[in-house]
Amino acid sequence: MPKITNHAINRAGRPSLTACDKVLMTLWFLGNREAYRSVSDRFGVSKSTLFRVVQTTCTALSELAPQFIKWPSGEQVQEITQSFHNKSGFPGVVGAIDGTHIEIPAPQIHAVAYVNRHGYHSIILQAVCDNSMVFISCHAGECGRVHDAEVYARSTLSGKIAREAETMFPYDSHIVGDGAYPINKQLMKPYPDNGHLTATQVRYNNKLSSARSVIERSFAHLKGRWRRLHYLDMSKMESIPSVVMACCVLHNICITRGDILQEENTELEKVH
Repeated sequence: MPKITNHAINRAGRPSLTACDKVLMTLWFLGNREAYRSVSDRFGVSKSTLFRVVQTTCTALSELAPQFIKWPSGEQVQEITQSFHNKSGFPGVVGAIDGTHIEIPAPQIHAVAYVNRHGYHSIILQAVCDNSMVFISCHAGECGRVHDAEVYARSTLSGKIAREAETMFPYDSHIVGDGAYPINKQLMKPYPDNGHLTATQVRYNNKLSSARSVIERSFAHLKGRWRRLHYLDMSKMESIPSVVMACCVLHNICITRGDILQEENTELEKVH
């Protein structure tokens, strides 16, 4: 069990927290669904100190997002598209896009805007991942009531694609999403199943679905490791996106270093 000991004493007569202590405290907080009081007692700090440490550490991690959540380029694109094609049979895929809901307490202001179609309050994380479950784009903080297509339209990704499509999607590549997203040259989606699909259309849909499934696994690993995201009990709405982005940064660090959860420790999301 982690416990802070043998530290210098600050002016208040309490042990001073080192950077290592703060990171460890934040990792424990994010990786467990333990009550705030229990976490603060575990580390021998007050609840207010815990809040402050988690907030500042997550803010620092979220500011590192451009270093760890990056769109692939050059040979990386070729390697990713080849891997997607080998696994799913769908050509030219550089990433899979989807959204997931992060449950939160009812906000004090405009609470109804955060009620999603499943009936609980949430904010949305939109993400694109590559073939290895590494996030290459993340956008967090939209109200749970907002439709996936609108989240996409509001995200920086949509604007960047409009400006830099040729650079982002060489070799006739694209991302794949579900039926909620708009279709264009850079974003492929399935044919609507009206009960009259041709055999070719069914085959297309099946291969696209196979390629897209990796984003569901990414979200399952994200929430399986950083279990606080199952219910982010925070009262300061402005702090929530940075906590979610910090978890995405940590997710990428773990995946790129080969620290992958066993499937039995994750729950693939059937509903977003």
